[in-house]
Amino acid sequence: MENSLSNTEEILMNLLTIIPIVPICKDIIRFKNKMEKEDTLNYHIERWVTISSKYFRSFETCDNKQIYRPSDLSPFSIDTYSKIHLSYRLGDEIYGSKYASNSDNNLDYFHETGISYQIREFLLNSLNTKEWKKKHWKDIRKHDDVIYGPLSKKIMENTKNKYENYLKYIPKNNLD
Repeated sequence: MENSLSNTEEILMNLLTIIPIVPICKDIIRFKNKMEKEDTLNYHIERWVTISSKYFRSFETCDNKQIYRPSDLSPFSIDTYSKIHLSYRLGDEIYGSKYASNSDNNLDYFHETGISYQIREFLLNSLNTKEWKKKHWKDIRKHDDVIYGPLSKKIMENTKNKYENYLKYIPKNNLD
């Protein structure tokens, strides 16, 4: 059985053909690895800051006194100043479920991730329940999927339609 070379070994082998001094080649590889680690860390920090800030700003409106200057808003925050109307489910097993589904008001988070912040909130709330500790948690999850699945689908459809409508009116150079 053949052992393939690791990425570092392969780079070392190629470097040795150019620079036949092993300590210098190893220093180059250490420097490259250090730069890659820093770049990866910076990338993940930037993604965390960007995505989490867009998520938390999704809930901000002028009604709760968190107003931003227009220059702070992205093109997707058009409805930031309106009330947030979250989607919800009414009903029970006897009378059936009725859904009130609304699109996201602020589309920054959707633009960044392709997911509605309302659906993320549903998921986090369902995962944070004490029901996970019960023996029948799988049944509870299946029940929640049946109940909230249609609502999530409607929210995504509404948010996607709203997003696509906004894209029609925003110059392409303002999308990022």
